Amino acid sequence: PWFFPAHVEKCDVLVAMGDWEQAVEVAEAVLAKEPAAIEARRIKILYLLVHRSSYGAAAEQICELVELLDRHEPQNAPLFCRVARSFARLSGRNAGVLQHTRALMERACTLAPASCAFAAELGYQQMLSGNLRDAHQTLKQASTLEAASTDVVLHQIKCLILLGQTEDAEQQLEFVSATMLERTPEMALCEALLARGWGGTAQALSLLDEAFELQMQAVRDAAPGERYLTQLCPDRLLEIAREFMRHCPSEPEVLDSGSVASNALAKATRLLELVTRKVPGLLEGQMLLAQARFLLGDFEAASRTCSYCVAADPSYVAASLLHARVLSLQGKLSRADGVLEQALAHNFGIRDSPQYALIKGKVLQSQGDLPAAASLLET
Repeated sequence: PWFFPAHVEKCDVLVAMGDWEQAVEVAEAVLAKEPAAIEARRIKILYLLVHRSSYGAAAEQICELVELLDRHEPQNAPLFCRVARSFARLSGRNAGVLQHTRALMERACTLAPASCAFAAELGYQQMLSGNLRDAHQTLKQASTLEAASTDVVLHQIKCLILLGQTEDAEQQLEFVSATMLERTPEMALCEALLARGWGGTAQALSLLDEAFELQMQAVRDAAPGERYLTQLCPDRLLEIAREFMRHCPSEPEVLDSGSVASNALAKATRLLELVTRKVPGLLEGQMLLAQARFLLGDFEAASRTCSYCVAADPSYVAASLLHARVLSLQGKLSRADGVLEQALAHNFGIRDSPQYALIKGKVLQSQGDLPAAASLLET
């Protein structure tokens, strides 16, 4: 006999077990009988984000989910927040996904205008979208509601840092550090950003280590599944990885064991391997891992990862350029040219990249077409 709640619960159990394929099959069976099943649709969207890198399809599904929420749960602000929170943290900052999650959070804030937590989440998602000034204004408003949480204050500080207002950020961070009983990943990351700004390399790297360790402590007791992935906060881990990679060379080279660059690259690689293992659909994580492997000289692994990114999104210019660059350095110029041509078919804007001109010029030179190579490099 058909029992709808039991099948939805089965979806959650399968996700916790890591059997996403089976979870999606059950979710689709639920939706076939109950098209308005909100939780089943959520599972399908999570699968698209976590495992398929299908941001466009996920955005369309979220739009449909919003319509369901409007019809069946129009006053349920906590549900709006729960849905938006998990999707935003697994979105890879995709604009289409974040557009819908921000809209959900705006609805939640309208329904519960006194909620500091909802305003803080909206501000955080505005940060993810790159709307720093809007985010700062939202977080400033959130700080006046209820008892402002630590998250609100730290997100405000992060906004100030990203806006270049580092003196104000440093003053506020010193006050927060002195008054907080426990360290948080975001606090350590903000301190690392400031330390890097004034040239404190050793301190910045130490703080990045701390930020990563604190982030992993936050999920140490979390059961596998959606809650674990949300608390893991892949976006923050990618921020930490990017900061590590700022201390690495831009080209593959032999690094002295124990050097700053060697340690930073090793740590970034381990972190990115963790993120891409937990959230393989996070394309930026895959791309950063490809760059790290490239810098380590592991060209074959870098090529495989770039191929994965392009298969998921044929218009992903950065992945195509890195793939062509790797093949070029390996002397596989014909294959590098094929990668560039395939990328050009999906995104004509790749021709504006200096890296495209350099690789294409090298290909033309190898083919003996020196005038065309010279003309391309001159432009």
